[in-house]
Amino acid sequence: MQVVPQEKIEKQEKNMDTEQLTIKKKEYSENDSRNEMIQYAYTLWGWDLVALMECENSTWNPFRQSDVVKNGRREPSFWLCMIDKDFHPQIINDSRFWEDRKFQVETCHRLYTWGTKFYWPSRIVKGVRCADYVKDRFIFS
Repeated sequence: MQVVPQEKIEKQEKNMDTEQLTIKKKEYSENDSRNEMIQYAYTLWGWDLVALMECENSTWNPFRQSDVVKNGRREPSFWLCMIDKDFHPQIINDSRFWEDRKFQVETCHRLYTWGTKFYWPSRIVKGVRCADYVKDRFIFS
């Protein structure tokens, strides 16, 4: 696997580079289906979308529910980017929600570009924004 220069990664992040990089999560095997979701997200919107989903749901489990408990109630947020059922019931109730991983990635992208606020990418982890902190978990080639 070739090593990609940091400059090329930065250009790609700013949508200034038309040659698409391959991205994989270091801890996943080559054939892990989660890498397909990661690549699809990266192809769709670049590092911002991958970072958003990594910070919201680092397991890349498309069926995961949030572990956050508020006032004795488990937060009703689901999916790759933790879409809140209380705010987006039409999405959660769509049958594609549970069946189509690409639909999940596309919906996260659509919500993000339409201005939905996702909190985890801006949270501070070990003194750094989560979106910057998680970059070392991935291999670019």
